[in-house]
Amino acid sequence: MKTREELAEFRIQKAQRCLESASLSLQQHYYDESISSSYYAIFHSARALLAIENVLAKSHTGVISLFSLHFIKTGKIDKVFSKILSEAFNKRNESDYLDFFLANEKDATEQLKSAELFYQEVVKFIRHLER
Repeated sequence: MKTREELAEFRIQKAQRCLESASLSLQQHYYDESISSSYYAIFHSARALLAIENVLAKSHTGVISLFSLHFIKTGKIDKVFSKILSEAFNKRNESDYLDFFLANEKDATEQLKSAELFYQEVVKFIRHLER
């Protein structure tokens, strides 16, 4: 059986791969794929934090809600990261599910920057716990 720390590390690695995918997609002008991959980097980063707390979410909205409950409302993570998660979720939904939605370079670039910031904050938080 895996420990919470091992699960968190697995999810962080998955988030890192999503960041790489988002960056490559952006370079290829696949903006909708970049937006989606950036969101998943944020999503898996948030799930890594939830693993540390031994909390299981069963849906994307569950992750958002539980992240807010366990990390934002407790002051462990700055509230700006709750906004990043929610906005990334909404942008990914638009990009993935709205017919005729045209993703653009600006949106994809902003989403990737937000994902990198979110990922870095989560890694910093987890590394601090390991000390």
